[in-house]
Amino acid sequence: MLDGAQCRAPLRSADCTSARAVHEEQVMLDVILVAGCVGFFILSIAYAYGCDRL
Repeated sequence: MLDGAQCRAPLRSADCTSARAVHEEQVMLDVILVAGCVGFFILSIAYAYGCDRL
């Protein structure tokens, strides 16, 4: 696999394209995971607040 300096060269190879796609996919999965964690945290606070009102 090529490192970042080689992928910034003017002539990009297929390896750089696939490495970039993998990086973008990992970033997207990170965003989904963080959004899921935040959503779960908000849901748990709402659940605790709802139980407190009973």
